[in-house]
Amino acid sequence: MLLLRINTYAQNQEHLREKIQFYPCGNPGNAEEFDYTRLLKIIGYSECLGAFTFWYEFRLSLSYAKLMNADLSSADLMDVDLSGADLSRSMLINADLRGANLRNTDLRNTDLRNTDLGNARLSFADLSHADLHKANLSNADLSYAD
Repeated sequence: MLLLRINTYAQNQEHLREKIQFYPCGNPGNAEEFDYTRLLKIIGYSECLGAFTFWYEFRLSLSYAKLMNADLSSADLMDVDLSGADLSRSMLINADLRGANLRNTDLRNTDLRNTDLGNARLSFADLSHADLHKANLSNADLSYAD
């Protein structure tokens, strides 16, 4: 969880952006290292610190996260900040992303079937080839989204 916060800070600092690359699920290019459910485990572990710890403390620390190929199916990510994150080729089936900040997020080839994106901010997001079958996009901001 500390690494998530460091990553968010580093990605907002131009001189650190290229030097610090954090993959919460491991590097997808290394099959031995990659665990597509690791972020779900991190969320679960954070609950050991108290009920709703992830939601209160860490939901704003996922901007710029590199979560390609991650499985976040059925995750409660309501109001989470994933701005600038790379979620390409991820599975977010049945996830709750209501009110989430997905501005400038890479959602190419992402499975968003039955995902609740109501009131989500998807401006400038790349949704190319994303599966939005039965996704709820009511009141979502899709301005300049691909």
